[in-house]
Amino acid sequence: MEVFGMPSVIGLLEERERAATQRGEALRGRRTGFWRELREAELDWERFVVSRETRVEVLAGTGDAEVPVPGGPEPSPGRSVVPSWRAGLDVAVLSPEYQRIVQLLSASGTALTCKELASELGVDVMAKTKVEGVRSRARRLVERGWLIRKPSGRFAPAAGVRGGGS
Repeated sequence: MEVFGMPSVIGLLEERERAATQRGEALRGRRTGFWRELREAELDWERFVVSRETRVEVLAGTGDAEVPVPGGPEPSPGRSVVPSWRAGLDVAVLSPEYQRIVQLLSASGTALTCKELASELGVDVMAKTKVEGVRSRARRLVERGWLIRKPSGRFAPAAGVRGGGS
């Protein structure tokens, strides 16, 4: 409605309200697409993380090694054998890199994070692949009963495990 050739204030507000409503509807439609695209991107990211972690583990040679069966075939070359811990088993049965981890944790008297463990072992903690190699070894020792992993993510010797030389 115009009064004396000037648009009414109510008419101007109604036009702006319609424009704002249309813009809101358009944005809601884009929002739905946005959340779908975000979820797809997150799934892609998760797949890449798992893929990278697996590759780091494989390249570090820390995947599950075969445990030899007496009289059976020898394990693949370049793979460290980590037997399951049992009472009376000495740390000397482990390969040197695994022995160092168990000995260091036994001597420290406290649970360590993977980064702390890597640092104590003299590994460059800025080289993520090197730290991941230590993490993989510590996890294997946990799987085989030599170490425990606390809820905080810190590693410590399992009950009864001695670090050798003590």
